[in-house]
Amino acid sequence: TAKRKVQEWYLSYKLEQQYSKHEILEMYLNKINLGNRSYGIATAAKKYYNKDLKDLQLHEAAMLAGLPQGPNIYDPTKQENVERATQRRNVVLSLMNRHGYITKDEMNNAMKISVTEGLQPSSEVTEMKYQAFLDAVV
Repeated sequence: TAKRKVQEWYLSYKLEQQYSKHEILEMYLNKINLGNRSYGIATAAKKYYNKDLKDLQLHEAAMLAGLPQGPNIYDPTKQENVERATQRRNVVLSLMNRHGYITKDEMNNAMKISVTEGLQPSSEVTEMKYQAFLDAVV
């Protein structure tokens, strides 16, 4: 609605007055839902790969970067999502290449690695009934 858009604009204006774009991005990355009850990119790195952020490989970081668009449908720990997760990760890698963050060789090498490589086994949380509902509510 128009009222909601005005409220969003006002809140974003106030945020940008108080914080730098880098700080806003950092706050967002520390709170975003990345599936499997992982909130924040550092938590997701531990949950999916049992690694600190600084230790992630390119293909792992790209997979995590693709999760916010659909944490449940791109969750590579679920067998039925592996193809979608691979496609999403490859979109992220392509965008990174297009914008000059990685070379074409780096992109191609990362795309050759299975999206499931290095993943930690799913915990009981991923097997919970109504996971999508819980993620949306929490």
